[in-house]
Amino acid sequence: MEEFPGMPEPRRGLSAAAAAAILLALAAVTFPRAVAAHVESMSIPELASVSPHVVVAVVEGRESRWNAQHTLLVTDYALRVEDRLRGQAPDRITLTVPGGTLGNVSDETCVTVSLDPGARYLLFLGNLDRPSFTPIVGAELGMIREVSGTWFRALVAAVRPLAAQPLAARPPRQRPSPALPAKTWDAKLRGKYIYHEIAKPPILVNPLTAGSAFSPWDQREMALWNLYAGDLFEVVATPSSTWAFGNGVSDIAGFPPDDQMLVNFGMTWGEIGNDVLAITISHKENGVLTEADVAVNPNRSWTVDEVVGMRYFQPYPFQEIILHELGHVWGLHHPSEEHVQAGWDSVMHYKDRHYYVEELFPDDTNAVRAAFPPGVSLRDGLISSYTTYWNTDVNLVDYVPARPSVSTVRASGGFTLTDPIKIENPGTVPLDNPLVEVYLTPKQRSFTGGVLLKRLRVPGTVPAGGLQVVDVGPLRVPAGTRAGTYFLAFFLRDPKDVYQANNGAWSNEDVTLKVTRR
Repeated sequence: MEEFPGMPEPRRGLSAAAAAAILLALAAVTFPRAVAAHVESMSIPELASVSPHVVVAVVEGRESRWNAQHTLLVTDYALRVEDRLRGQAPDRITLTVPGGTLGNVSDETCVTVSLDPGARYLLFLGNLDRPSFTPIVGAELGMIREVSGTWFRALVAAVRPLAAQPLAARPPRQRPSPALPAKTWDAKLRGKYIYHEIAKPPILVNPLTAGSAFSPWDQREMALWNLYAGDLFEVVATPSSTWAFGNGVSDIAGFPPDDQMLVNFGMTWGEIGNDVLAITISHKENGVLTEADVAVNPNRSWTVDEVVGMRYFQPYPFQEIILHELGHVWGLHHPSEEHVQAGWDSVMHYKDRHYYVEELFPDDTNAVRAAFPPGVSLRDGLISSYTTYWNTDVNLVDYVPARPSVSTVRASGGFTLTDPIKIENPGTVPLDNPLVEVYLTPKQRSFTGGVLLKRLRVPGTVPAGGLQVVDVGPLRVPAGTRAGTYFLAFFLRDPKDVYQANNGAWSNEDVTLKVTRR
């Protein structure tokens, strides 16, 4: 045992059979496009299970306008329905989504979707009897554009029997898919982030008041962005529990109920989409982001317990969601938003619950330094118990955990890991020959009672803004290790690192190793 001083606790041209096989695989894998942590993850079968209407439609036109309250620009899409897989949608549908542009003024939300006139889509839609908005279930998860006619027809054919099943109140939650084969990783991440209009710093933010159960966690996430960007976010001197969209102040609005959402945005949570966890609504004038208000869905359960927040069927992690939304507040988009094959890690990604970690990755820190130069020079390393890559079979970023090669091992026995881990450099100082330690720990997010398995010096240099994939090699359990079930844990040992909170990483709740004494 060891003490830890200072350690803070669509492929084109596919056959119908191939498309059906992909769909089957997607039963346990989500289908992300331009959404991230603010939308609940759902696979295509899950989308089909809860969508009142599943249609194939062609976009015949679009037009932006002010909502009835003149508080938010919205966009109307005229759709011609060609096929109904579920529901009795009329031949023509007007689909209204939040966000739009009129002249030099734009409003945008992080669940705003963009449909291209003339394009054909498979759409998973909510109720059509709402007075204003008809949400696309899952935001951009629920809109799949035809790229290849063969592939699209095969996908529709595979979804049809799913949509023929009875409508479910909530999706049957799927377990994560098995680890996928490792592909390739990109060691240089500069320039892959996406932002257009950005705010002028410092960005004045009205945070949660001290009376909120989640204060000051929102301010902590602002401080994390400021660690890399300097004085990017500034908190108002006297936080107020009242807020309004259009007052030039970016608000962490907390958990506003439907009546407040109607006053400020002209839409309820049901109209936004029950699968939306949080939403950032931004106002832009003459290409400058002048205000961005963050609202968290009060119909969901929330926690600041990191372990609980990363587990299925448990409350969602408030701090990771807010860290993501604050990226939108200054102007950062989702990496995959503009058809980018975003195989690298980012707080702005749509991801599985197991990877809801409260961390900024090099793509995020490179972005904020580029948007608001010069940023802050600092030494900072980050370690993860998984790797990511762009899966071209299903056009999404995949997270691949490093799993033990065996489920059970005797004390003094050996094992290996099925996949590598990764070290990243969100800072500006190159990391030469970093030192990695591998442990077994009784709990996630804690090294207390940890059993050291190995120390290894990783050869080479992790450049500023880059990453290095690490194969830790063979591992052996010490003979005196107590019997029990352990998590894998990794620590990046660097006393010069100015932000130690991202120097530890643990395996997922379903990635454990049982140690026996006989």
